[in-house]
Amino acid sequence: MQRSNPPTSIARIDDGTPNRIYPVVADRGNRRLLLEWLESHPEYEPVDPATAIEAAEFDVCIVDQQGFLNNSGALKIRKESESPILLPYLLLLPETDTELIETDRGEFVDSAASSTIDEFVSLPIRQVELEWRLKALLRLRTQSLTLNRNRDELEELNQRLRAVIDAAPNAIVVVDADGTVTQWNPAAERTFGWKEGEVMDRPIPILPDGKRSEFEAWVEKNFAGDLIRGEQTTRQTKTGDLIDVRVSTSPVRTATGEIIGSMAIIEDITDELERKRELQESQRRYQLLADNFPDGFVAVFDDDLRYLLVGPDSLAVSDLGADEMEGRTIFELFPDWVTDELAPHYRAALEGEHRSFEMEFDDHVFELTVVPLEETGSSGPAKAMVVARDITEAVEREQKLKEIDESRRLALEASDAGIWEWDPDSATMNWHETCEGLFGLEPGTFEGTFEAYLDRVHQDDRDLVRDALTRAVDRNEPFELTYRIVRDDGTERWIDGRGRATVTDVGRAPMVGVNVDITERKEWQKQLAVVGRVLRHDIRNEMNIITGWAESIERGADSPHSEHASHILDHAYRLIETAEKERSITEILTSEPQRTAVDLDPTIAGIAATIRNRYPLAQVSVETAAGATVLSTVHIGRAIEELIENAIVHSDREDPRVDLSITTNPDTVEISVRDDGPGIPESERSVLRTGESIEPLNHSSGLGLWLVYWIVWRSNGSLSFDEADPRGSVVTIELKRSQSSEGSA
Repeated sequence: MQRSNPPTSIARIDDGTPNRIYPVVADRGNRRLLLEWLESHPEYEPVDPATAIEAAEFDVCIVDQQGFLNNSGALKIRKESESPILLPYLLLLPETDTELIETDRGEFVDSAASSTIDEFVSLPIRQVELEWRLKALLRLRTQSLTLNRNRDELEELNQRLRAVIDAAPNAIVVVDADGTVTQWNPAAERTFGWKEGEVMDRPIPILPDGKRSEFEAWVEKNFAGDLIRGEQTTRQTKTGDLIDVRVSTSPVRTATGEIIGSMAIIEDITDELERKRELQESQRRYQLLADNFPDGFVAVFDDDLRYLLVGPDSLAVSDLGADEMEGRTIFELFPDWVTDELAPHYRAALEGEHRSFEMEFDDHVFELTVVPLEETGSSGPAKAMVVARDITEAVEREQKLKEIDESRRLALEASDAGIWEWDPDSATMNWHETCEGLFGLEPGTFEGTFEAYLDRVHQDDRDLVRDALTRAVDRNEPFELTYRIVRDDGTERWIDGRGRATVTDVGRAPMVGVNVDITERKEWQKQLAVVGRVLRHDIRNEMNIITGWAESIERGADSPHSEHASHILDHAYRLIETAEKERSITEILTSEPQRTAVDLDPTIAGIAATIRNRYPLAQVSVETAAGATVLSTVHIGRAIEELIENAIVHSDREDPRVDLSITTNPDTVEISVRDDGPGIPESERSVLRTGESIEPLNHSSGLGLWLVYWIVWRSNGSLSFDEADPRGSVVTIELKRSQSSEGSA
């Protein structure tokens, strides 16, 4: 029976102590001689023969034939208990049994000692041979002990390596030259979904279509001794999902340096790339705001006071452009006295404060506002934004005209505007606290949804607002709309809303805009309209009386009184017509310029038909163009009609001719009105060019061209004047082309 705790001599490797020799010799004489010889050699330490085999501690056992026959079972058990360490046995055979050795040696050894005896010699044995035999067996013993120690150390090292691999946060996969999995750690199970038993000794299962050649190339490089470091690619999970990963691979070598495998460390970077995409999208939004910020610049900085984004690109501060400022801290860009001023305000914004301040730099005065930028999931602002406006001219005016500047300051303080952002895909809205104040809300109380915003829009304007926003996003056009809101306390306010969205390759992008409270302006427009109506009413009533009396005189009087009455009537009717045009101008000026897409083809066709009916002797030709849809106010047709009628009325021919033509350009549409009349006087041309007469006391002859000017101006268009050949004039209106017309052009 094998002992559970056998004696061991492993710790005796090369420790300088004598080697222990255990004699199991039945012959007393030989045992005495052997013990005397061992005692005479200090390098050997004899073990008491009376010690039981299972309890004795020794390095070599010397046993004679009878001793072996008497103890073969115990000797075998003891030898097996030391395995895999060699415990050598030396068998002594008497010289008298030489014949038996020669005839039966093979049978004896095979049947009784093949698994126990390591060496045997015949007696009598010379001392030199005995010493040689012992040293040989002791060398084998030492080699066995060393090998076992190395094996234990290697096993311990492998266990530690296995523990590291099992505890590694990233997937670790080892394959052989054929791509068969030989190692698969728990992180690989979590990352890809296959358990170790499902993949071991099988082809690697994580390769999606198109990635096998990449994998095989990396394995080939590893078996050539090369490394793969940090390659970004995709791999496949058990459910068939593709994930973004970063892969590093290296050869797996044996103790002799032979390459037997390829080990890959695979890091799932799906979340990392998503965070990068979110950061890029956030930066894109800030860039959009920066690039379109009026009258100043916008910059975003981090907690190192390093500028991450600066715009617009045309910014120049002390010969520094936006590209030079991005990626550098304020300490790298500005002198100490500037950073001493900026740093406390910047750090206050990073702590959640909103601050505004003024400072002088490079002979300029800047008004700066710093605000924190909260990020989802963070406990506080990780970034902040500074909005800077160059107010140098304003400060200079303040020094010269304090009263005017004070009025300007009061006007700015009284202005009420708010910034907003709308994501049409998620139906969410982000309001700056200035926008919340515009709607009568406390900072941070807006619910953040598009529906919550619409709920605060006046119910009569709600569909109009929804349609205008949707159309602007779908057509990639600016959003411009005047509408009413109702605050939570029931107060109605007028809002001028403006915004712009961009369309990216992946779909619709959020719209960023500004709301301005124009309630006071609307009230002023209302009052102006009332005054205009009263004035027109009074003029019309008085002129009706005048025309009535003039008609009576004309019917009942002989020349020249009848002729005088006709002149009175003519001027009276023209005055009435002027009042009507004044009404049109007042209506246009007192209404917000709602720009929309206008198809000029049907518009001009209808105008031409009206003019032909009104002036049958006039010749009106129309040359249209496909895709002539412009972005203008709905009154643009009235402006074109006024130009045609002005050319006919002021013509010196009985059958005046007017030619209309439309020309489409990539971004604009031109409407030209050509006539063969006497031309437009310089005073009228001034109206077309600037909206003003040459001299304040030398007004143009009518309000028609004023009407044309204001309609085109409020449509963001332009007017130009030229002389026709051989006579007459050409008036050209240029308007921005609507995005909706590009597909049909």
